[in-house]
Amino acid sequence: MRRTTLAAATIIGIVIAALPAAPAAAATAPSWADVLRARGDEAAASRQAEQIAALVAELEETTATAKANAAARGRELQVAQDAADTAAGRFDTLTAQADEARADAAGAEEQIASWSAYLSRSAGRDLTVSITADTDDLLSRLGTASKVTDTMNTALGDAATKAGTATALSKQAKAAKRKRDQLRNTAAGAFTAASTAATAAAAAEATQRSRQRELTDQLAVLRNRTLSTEAAYTEAERRRAAAARAAAAAAAAQAAQNRPQTPSNPGAVSASGWTMPITSYSSYQAYGNRLHPVLGYYRLHAGDDFGAACGTGLYAASAGTVTYAGPYGGYGNLITIDHGGGVTTNYAHMFTAGVQVTVGQRVNAGQKIAEVGNAGLSTGCHLHFEVRQGGTATPPTPFLNGKGA
Repeated sequence: MRRTTLAAATIIGIVIAALPAAPAAAATAPSWADVLRARGDEAAASRQAEQIAALVAELEETTATAKANAAARGRELQVAQDAADTAAGRFDTLTAQADEARADAAGAEEQIASWSAYLSRSAGRDLTVSITADTDDLLSRLGTASKVTDTMNTALGDAATKAGTATALSKQAKAAKRKRDQLRNTAAGAFTAASTAATAAAAAEATQRSRQRELTDQLAVLRNRTLSTEAAYTEAERRRAAAARAAAAAAAAQAAQNRPQTPSNPGAVSASGWTMPITSYSSYQAYGNRLHPVLGYYRLHAGDDFGAACGTGLYAASAGTVTYAGPYGGYGNLITIDHGGGVTTNYAHMFTAGVQVTVGQRVNAGQKIAEVGNAGLSTGCHLHFEVRQGGTATPPTPFLNGKGA
């Protein structure tokens, strides 16, 4: 109960930390009419300019804070996911060891049963003669009934030891499973927090771009005192119309981007709807435990690495919905796509500018979503690609092969 409470508290703490602090009451942006009226009064123009400059600084601070929060949540997500992956690896190892120990114990029991049956059949006969005449196997080398008895006792002890080992490993595996599930839940909470923070950062940056453009234009008109009022108004209207057109174009471009696009990668999409996330690469490193090239210690490499020039196109391995697109600690930036049925794919190490999708966007198999980068703990431009089933990492290439990709 205490572990469950702690896990829940951890998740709640992460989610609360991800929520942006309530902003202070923002100063009201002046209208263009306010700006034009202020031009005729030196003091009013100065006050208006100070107000606009303060608004610009506020926008920049809000965006910087949102980005810093997204980066922090991304680091927490990576740490939580690494911990969950490590626990999953320990569970898998202990499960395999327990299965092997059970098989050994069963083999020992079968051998004992075989010997017991032979001894039963040999009752009333000269055991030594029977051994010599009937078999070339282990019993033929025991020599005497006493030796058989000693060997049987040893075998019984060995079987008991193996059975005990299997039981102990099974208990350890159950404990490891509980730890894995606990850490998986923590990682899920961290994912939600990081996704929320990344979305908030993107929205803050978009707001800054749109509002700062108009505020900068207003400031320029205030400072250009040589324009007549009529000319200033005309210039203000021109700038405002241009800003409106730019905003409409940006909205249309975003709407177009959010519509699933025709596959753009040169690789074929399989009948099951899967394809390779990268079609041109110079090196490959598979999933598995390895010595981390930067950190210098062994850890699970939970995906496949494809070395390629920065800027090389990356594509959605299958159709789905983008559930994360943002910073991810040592992985630089991460894109996560949910394909349904508990299957997700991760694409990492892109530069910020190389991330070309947003959270909530639907994508098709083979649609370009990003470009290869070298962000985070990386020794060269490459894609780190993961496939997860129910949150647990699985070797990506065998999975894609099984899907015909």
